[in-house]
Amino acid sequence: MEPGAAGAGAVAEVEPAGPVNDNGALIPRDAGARRRRFSALDRRVMLLTRELGLTANQQGQVRKALESQREQVARVWSDTSVAPARRVGATQAIADRTAERIRALLTEEQRKKYLQPRKREAAVGASGARAEAWMTAGRRR
Repeated sequence: MEPGAAGAGAVAEVEPAGPVNDNGALIPRDAGARRRRFSALDRRVMLLTRELGLTANQQGQVRKALESQREQVARVWSDTSVAPARRVGATQAIADRTAERIRALLTEEQRKKYLQPRKREAAVGASGARAEAWMTAGRRR
């Protein structure tokens, strides 16, 4: 037998197939990559496509509507002239307009499956808001 060759019952030193953690366990190369592979916007378009059966044209238009929503919300939250208590209401209004824009792109059958418009109560901190209504909104009736 050659020097350095592993004999019967010997364990050969093998380089790990990738990075290892502090315990020596192999860290999968794609750990976390599946979550980062698609943006939140991509995941939302894919979900709507799967749930509603969107065409390629509808997917593009929905993507534009959602990108516009993201930009509008970012402007509201970075605008220091808008009071923090008003930002929530402004964000809800943007979301409602986006939902209406998406609804307008859908066929009648798709609209039946899409979210129905919601009647919103005033946001907490906005004039006329009721704290108890907000606190109990998530409870089953």
